[in-house]
Amino acid sequence: PGQTGRRYTGTEAHAKSIRDLENELNLDRDRLRLMIQQGVHKTKNGLKLTVRHVQPDIDREALWRHRRETLEQVDTKGKRIQQALNDSARARKDLQTCVEALRDTMNGNPERGRKKIRPKDDARMDWGDRMELIRKKLEEFILTGQVD
Repeated sequence: PGQTGRRYTGTEAHAKSIRDLENELNLDRDRLRLMIQQGVHKTKNGLKLTVRHVQPDIDREALWRHRRETLEQVDTKGKRIQQALNDSARARKDLQTCVEALRDTMNGNPERGRKKIRPKDDARMDWGDRMELIRKKLEEFILTGQVD
């Protein structure tokens, strides 16, 4: 006999597919646990049956190469994350300096905490010097209403 099941639309269909995938995952997980409890994974063919997602032709060299490549990827991503965190911390500190300078200027004490800008030999300025130059021009604009 034909099924007279309900047709799912929109988010109901999405939720149903998620539930189906979760049920399938739980069944696979239970099957894997049962096979390991029974010791099926201790033989070569049993291991292939137990962990079907592992490549069958993998050898020690390929395994070590894969681990090394994965560790290099993790290291690279970790360095990028660390660089982003350092940049964020530096920008937060520079922003705090600008906020303090703006408060000092608004309170009528623009000279407090001002640093001298020293020119560098190379054409590029570092972030701190740029922020200091911007702070100085902002103070000048607030006091005089003009920018050089």
